[in-house]
Amino acid sequence: MNVFTEAVVERGLGRMLDEQPQHTVQLIDAVCDHFEQEWQSGHRPTIEDYLADVSVGLRPTLLPELLGLELYYRHLQGDQLSCEDYEDRFPGTMEAVRQFLAETPTAQLQDAALQSTISHVPYKRADRAPSTERKSTLGQFGDYELIDEIARGGMGVVYRAVQTKANRVVALKMILSGQYAGPEELQRFRSEAEAAARLDHPNIVPVFDVGEHNGQPYFSMGYVEGKSLSDLLHDGPLPPQQAAQLVRVIADAITCAHEHGVIHRDLKPSNVLLDKSGNPRVTDFGLAKQVESDSNLTATGQVMGTPSYMPPEQAAGDMSRIDERSDVYSLGAILYTLVTGRPPFQSAHILETLRQVIDDVPAEPRVLNPQVDQDLETICLKCLEKEPNQRYQQARELSEELERYLDGRPIHARSITRRERAIRWCKRNPLIAGSTFAVVASLLIGAGVSLYFAVLAHQRAIHAEEGTRVALTALETMIDEVQNNLRNIPGAQEIRRKLLKNALTSLQKVSGEIRTQSRVDRDTAVALVDLALLFDEFGDDEGLNSTAMAESNFRAATEIFEQIVTPNETDVALLRDQAWAWSQFANFYLNNNRASSAEEPLERALSIRRRLANESPDDIEHQFRLSLSLSDWGDYLAMTREFGLSLEAFQEAVHLAEMTVDAKPDDLQVLSQLTACYEKIGDAYHDQRKNDEAFQYFQREHEAAEKMLQLDPTSPRSLDAMSLSYERLGNHWLQVGDAEKSLAMYVKMRDLLKEAIAIDPANRLLRDGLSVAFQKLAQSHSRLGQNDLASECRREAALIQQELSKQGEQPSE
Repeated sequence: MNVFTEAVVERGLGRMLDEQPQHTVQLIDAVCDHFEQEWQSGHRPTIEDYLADVSVGLRPTLLPELLGLELYYRHLQGDQLSCEDYEDRFPGTMEAVRQFLAETPTAQLQDAALQSTISHVPYKRADRAPSTERKSTLGQFGDYELIDEIARGGMGVVYRAVQTKANRVVALKMILSGQYAGPEELQRFRSEAEAAARLDHPNIVPVFDVGEHNGQPYFSMGYVEGKSLSDLLHDGPLPPQQAAQLVRVIADAITCAHEHGVIHRDLKPSNVLLDKSGNPRVTDFGLAKQVESDSNLTATGQVMGTPSYMPPEQAAGDMSRIDERSDVYSLGAILYTLVTGRPPFQSAHILETLRQVIDDVPAEPRVLNPQVDQDLETICLKCLEKEPNQRYQQARELSEELERYLDGRPIHARSITRRERAIRWCKRNPLIAGSTFAVVASLLIGAGVSLYFAVLAHQRAIHAEEGTRVALTALETMIDEVQNNLRNIPGAQEIRRKLLKNALTSLQKVSGEIRTQSRVDRDTAVALVDLALLFDEFGDDEGLNSTAMAESNFRAATEIFEQIVTPNETDVALLRDQAWAWSQFANFYLNNNRASSAEEPLERALSIRRRLANESPDDIEHQFRLSLSLSDWGDYLAMTREFGLSLEAFQEAVHLAEMTVDAKPDDLQVLSQLTACYEKIGDAYHDQRKNDEAFQYFQREHEAAEKMLQLDPTSPRSLDAMSLSYERLGNHWLQVGDAEKSLAMYVKMRDLLKEAIAIDPANRLLRDGLSVAFQKLAQSHSRLGQNDLASECRREAALIQQELSKQGEQPSE
């Protein structure tokens, strides 16, 4: 007898949930709901699959719940139930199954709670009442004549009814468990009624009456005679324009809810009804959160909602982060479903779906449906960003963006580039996606730390101040060597968790040591920036809070520079270092999508570098550094939707980068900056559908990348730069409708990335780029009607992502 069947025999079927923590109850409930939905949809899920999908500790609790549901649905389908069958599947449960069948006859599995409320007959509540069909006439319930059941969820049931006094057809909602409902269930039900009742919008189903009859809480709302959005999808995806219009209207309705302090938290196609005219109407505020409420119904750790449509913060059970942006995510998931015919994330098992929501990137809508254009895809994917601050910040912003799209005007959102996608992936997966600098630093920084403390201890015996200076110089030299000389070594991308963690822990000690000395000199400031860069590069490891450490060190470094740099400073080297510190601080904020925080560091770096460039116009190094700051400034302006100003910044950055290349034509770093500038300004024009202007800059990007490849033909960096230029040219031809030319560009993109991977097979970012190349090929093949080839490319892209995902899940040695 195994551990969970033994527990079942000892405790009895269906009696174990009362002993579980609340978050475990919620998880068990969600798994059971999914199991029940599979039976209702015509599938025959197996208990074994669901048990295998949860931890061993949950199995003794989950087994009796699933067993009861399976027995019920097998009985409905006319199966011959045999206790011996279950003894073979779950040894030791035969007597418990026999007892369950004896104590739970079919009649008891009906909705006894509601029947007793209607007919006033007492009953004993079943532990779990599965869904069942209802008769067309159900009798009188107070002022309501119940006609038939029209919907059912995990907590409530909705009937079509006639309100006698008002002489109108309504939808009447009650709690399934009736007067036997617990305090939390009652509070949740009342919260739904209160949330919906305070909203008055033509696209939100209104609440007419809230009350209680014979101990049974209820509320009545407008009856919408028509389909749901979910029903509309049975025939496949909707035309993009129709989908955008529907979601725009829904976003308007949710804007009204947000303005009244109500967050829906369970937006999905089945909770949007369509009236006879096809107008969407939002319903089911069962999980709604009222912002000013201090209710404890959403304690941390509870996973509530529909997994395929819930935002990552909700899937992770972090209810403290739920706000208006969470509903924006769900609206994006609805839009994704409407244009592709499937949710952004969906698995046979609920726990796997939750994992996908938290960790995975959704397939691009245009890969699944070539009819979706880039602007609508960009809007959709912006809603589905993992981090709330990267989404539209309000439902109103989404509505306005969709209105621009429907009117044929340029949208405000920018499409995510492959470089940006790679950066974001690294932030989510720091242990396997660090750059070469990060990897080699993890190998060597321990030596640097040891050297720092050794030198410091030795020199303090002679002279404390000199000892600190020498120790800081030693550490700075070590990090600088790693940054400049080891960054691009192929095959150095693999990181081991233990080594990384040890390195960061040591660096925390260094940082603390430097801080305690309260030094205000250039060496200290530079060392703090170096440390901040290391913390930022590696990301947050377990318990180390590296991102906070990075920000703290950046701030300390810039504060030191503010103290030691005079208003009329003439030391060019000191000013250059100060600008470098502000620039790195700004990039830290930009890479973490904190645009508002990046503004001051960007302005400070730009101001210093512009001053240096103006004072020494012949110093090409100053012009190059100014180009870098202008490029960052353009990124910031684009993030804050100042698109005209961002173009001006990019144009000036391009001009200065071209000047630098003229002076240093064989410098790979300078050429790399030039390709990036061309790409950014080309993307800006491309997103505004100014195709001619975009094409000019994409061609220049390609020429600069060709020069890089000529100078270093075996460098993965040069091959990747060339692949990016082909990607941009392919994007252009696809947008203007020439699928043949776009296909040729994407083929070259794929081949270059394969060549780069052959040189550096461990480079995760190159393989992620190859996945993108296959997705792009699929789009072109689809446009050409080559559906088999498109499907094959999608499979290749999916295989690469699966492989990368598995690597991310592997524990380090």
